[in-house]
Amino acid sequence: MRVLTMTNMYPTDADPAFGTFVADQVAALRAHPRIERCDVLFIDGRTNRWNYARAIVRMRRALARHPVDVVHAHYGLTGAIATSQRRVPAVVTYHTGDLELSRWQREVSGIAYRLAADNICVSRHAMDRLPGPAHHLTCGVDTSLFVPVDRGAARRHFGVGADEVALLFPSSPDRPKKAYPRFAEVVAELRRRGLAIHELHLRGLRREQVPAILAAADVMVMTSLQEGAPVAVMEALACGLGIVATPVGDVASMLDGARNARVLPFEVAQFADAVAAVARDGTGARSADPQSERFSTEVVTERLVTILERAAGAGADPAGAQCA
Repeated sequence: MRVLTMTNMYPTDADPAFGTFVADQVAALRAHPRIERCDVLFIDGRTNRWNYARAIVRMRRALARHPVDVVHAHYGLTGAIATSQRRVPAVVTYHTGDLELSRWQREVSGIAYRLAADNICVSRHAMDRLPGPAHHLTCGVDTSLFVPVDRGAARRHFGVGADEVALLFPSSPDRPKKAYPRFAEVVAELRRRGLAIHELHLRGLRREQVPAILAAADVMVMTSLQEGAPVAVMEALACGLGIVATPVGDVASMLDGARNARVLPFEVAQFADAVAAVARDGTGARSADPQSERFSTEVVTERLVTILERAAGAGADPAGAQCA
């Protein structure tokens, strides 16, 4: 099967962490035995909004130059472009922001949903924002790359002192929905209690560098206002890093049964208590949390290929059968 992946999220030289989960999925598709080819059309809407309009022409040229069996579009805005042509069936994956952040994006996503051959949503929490049912399928995590690594070397590399507690903010502080000011309040409270806190931020890293920063950290502290099914949580589980998070999106269900994780509404003192407790409980040798297995690239990719094959063969369920 030949696939064209269209996405407005993809790593660039300026931002190597942007859309890495899409790049990982593309790599997994290319390695799958039933995929002959997987091309990528990246729409850089952050640099210039007009790139969305230009993408219609780019898509048509790409399809004429290299015919494919199915188009897989990430994000509702991209899905609207992918479904503007009717020659090749399109499957659209929604990433929560396209269903929750603004009314106009929800309306565009609804148009894409109705025109698509099939639809996927990464978050169960956001699925009720769609006009009808869809497959639930998260992005995956490469469990051969995301494994526990040498903590001592990682902490030295990131400048974490032996007496410091390293807290990882799993994004860039300038992303409003990630709520960095909340994280800063927790840091200030723990410092007030006498702990030496070292801040780490999950940004600007190449994919192969991320397991090291997870190893350097003592706790991942997710203070987000809005999430879908965050890949950072999957990565932390695979690397055995403890997590404290707000109950947004699918986070609570993702961490249900995890051995060193706390999910609670944000309140500074209580969050600080949870962070301190998870840090204490995570001082031993690390191993992958068994909960990470359900997010492995192998599991996710096999299900995705089946959905794409059904759409390519005109066998997609018009109702979009829900998957576990």
